[in-house]
Amino acid sequence: MDSLKDIKEWMRRASGNLARAEAGKMEDRFLFEDLCYDAQQTAEKALKALCISQNISFPWTHSIAELLTGLLPASPVL
Repeated sequence: MDSLKDIKEWMRRASGNLARAEAGKMEDRFLFEDLCYDAQQTAEKALKALCISQNISFPWTHSIAELLTGLLPASPVL
């Protein structure tokens, strides 16, 4: 597994979610919950990239709390 490639891919995906979340509710067809979903996905994907950079295996989860818990031994300041 090419960890740098994986980190870049997770961050590319996080960046896409962030761009959508930052776009805001510019039209009635954009729902606030969809913007929140994109914000959550941004955090989740960035944390998965951080796990890879620290050689930490992460569960296939959408739980930010679970990902943060897995990162605590390597980054107690989180």
